[in-house]
Amino acid sequence: MPDPVALEKSRGYAHERIRASARELFMEHGFNDVSTNDICKHAGVSKTSIYRYFKDMSGLLEDVVTTELEARMPEYRPMPASREELSESIYGIAYDVAELLSDPEHLDMDRMVLANSRTHPKIGAIYNRYAFELFQSHLGDLLKHGARHGFIELRADPYALADNLLSIWDGLGLMRVRLGLSEKPYEDMHGWFKQGIHVVLGLEEHPST
Repeated sequence: MPDPVALEKSRGYAHERIRASARELFMEHGFNDVSTNDICKHAGVSKTSIYRYFKDMSGLLEDVVTTELEARMPEYRPMPASREELSESIYGIAYDVAELLSDPEHLDMDRMVLANSRTHPKIGAIYNRYAFELFQSHLGDLLKHGARHGFIELRADPYALADNLLSIWDGLGLMRVRLGLSEKPYEDMHGWFKQGIHVVLGLEEHPST
């Protein structure tokens, strides 16, 4: 009788191989130009194995995008106890996003999602949640907390200001990357993000950030 533990490990390994192969092929060739046969050959598995773990190719694409974004999400920061801690948190998030937008693999994923989101709207919703909504929500929570405790004076709704910040951070630089006109949104990513915080919030960077 097969060892149940060994069998479970083997299945998990096959699942990971399929996902890794699909990710590599989707990024290199585009989702629409990759077939199940291509993935089977690359991963060294049968079609039966693919459909054991994924309902269809769209389900596999969703799994690839979700896994990629979950792995790149920064940790949430605790609510600050002072203006200095608020500054550290806001600038910390800014620099996390800057690092994300400086990562060539993330930018490749961004382009791949945009190319397929109309025909596969679920991946657009997944990407929007991880790349925008969660950041906006956390930034808004920090600003709301800071205003309530007198750490910062806000002239608009905290979640609207968080939206403003994310829009500035992405800016036209990200659009140029998506159009293939540039490899990186901005040369000085930290400087661009710092400027956005100063313009929207008037919040100075704490020396320890």
